[in-house]
Amino acid sequence: MNKSEQLYCKLIGKKIREKRIQSLQKTLRQFSLECEIPPATLSRIENGTREPNFIVMKKISEGFGMTYPDFIKEIETVLPEKFSIYEE
Repeated sequence: MNKSEQLYCKLIGKKIREKRIQSLQKTLRQFSLECEIPPATLSRIENGTREPNFIVMKKISEGFGMTYPDFIKEIETVLPEKFSIYEE
């Protein structure tokens, strides 16, 4: 992963963790089991060390009771202005 991709993963992971704790008040283990995601996978996503795939992000969005597009819009609110995944 390049630096922009690493930053993106860290920011979305942090947002997922905050949302899980604040909105649902669930532990990582509870939420991961409900979403049928291995706890270790969710932990790495929340820590920004794993790039989540589409299926996992879809499961997470449904775990929050959201559509995938709405979930992505909310997650991307934490990105810096004019953020690009491509390095300049």
